[in-house]
Amino acid sequence: MMHFTFAKRILALVAALAFTQVSLWAESLEMWISSHQDQVYYEKMAELFREKTKKDLTVKVSAYGFREMPDKLGVAFRTGQGIPDLVQLDETFFGVFIGPKTPFVDLTKRMKKTGLDKDLHPRRLEVFSYKGKILGAPQSLSAMVLYYRKDMFKELDVDPEELATWEGVEKVGDRLQKEHDQRLMAVDGTLFDVLLRQRGSDLFDAKGKLLPDFELAVEILENFANLAEKQIVVLPDRGTIFDPVFFSGDLETGEVLCVPGADWYGLDLFQQFAPDMKGMWGMLPLPAWKDEDGKLSPRTATFAGQG
Repeated sequence: MMHFTFAKRILALVAALAFTQVSLWAESLEMWISSHQDQVYYEKMAELFREKTKKDLTVKVSAYGFREMPDKLGVAFRTGQGIPDLVQLDETFFGVFIGPKTPFVDLTKRMKKTGLDKDLHPRRLEVFSYKGKILGAPQSLSAMVLYYRKDMFKELDVDPEELATWEGVEKVGDRLQKEHDQRLMAVDGTLFDVLLRQRGSDLFDAKGKLLPDFELAVEILENFANLAEKQIVVLPDRGTIFDPVFFSGDLETGEVLCVPGADWYGLDLFQQFAPDMKGMWGMLPLPAWKDEDGKLSPRTATFAGQG
């Protein structure tokens, strides 16, 4: 999660996405969120708001499923019934509700007034902006990290610093395969655009062109095809690292030792789907790419997130 000062945390709640021109000092607000793990967080923010402002504000937080909540929200918009005042919406679904008549309130002036337009990363603000208007406050930076099994790294004599680069990942993976027949990392297709951003590119450029750095994209895919052929990185049986079965299967049984994921992946999904593994996992920056001159790329990039 992003690190706000105490006052900015309060203001972040106030500046959150609103659907009606309800007064910010209304006696009660209804908020829908898609993460059960975040419910306690938002309820705590409401409590801090009351303490800071001395306002008697009640915030009713209702947690729904990741896919259920957008569906429910769409029905509310179409019928005009039961529309919440605030909502936590994943960027994946944000565009679905954008059009000639967006249902979201323009928060640009409020963000500037509170200073959040300066405190929050501009790339994250862009995710929830449309035609020059900020329509949502990003909840997190969604920075990618590498989650790893601390216990098994120690057992197999793997130093986390060996994974500082993707070259290091290949070397460690080769050793684990040769000495222990052990797979190192699980990945899925969602990592591709993360790796593009880590290399300074993206899936689309500013004009909407797909894969503007096509040769770079091919290089990344060929690199991971090589790692997959060696069984250093593997695709989960059901094709995704977000499936509950992946947590209870590949992760809990030690089939793989690492999985790349955003900050919220550990805060949310690990706690939800693998609670018995508490304390077993550590976090590292993503391995860096090394260019021909030996210059290293940033050891992170962003992926998805909510606002």
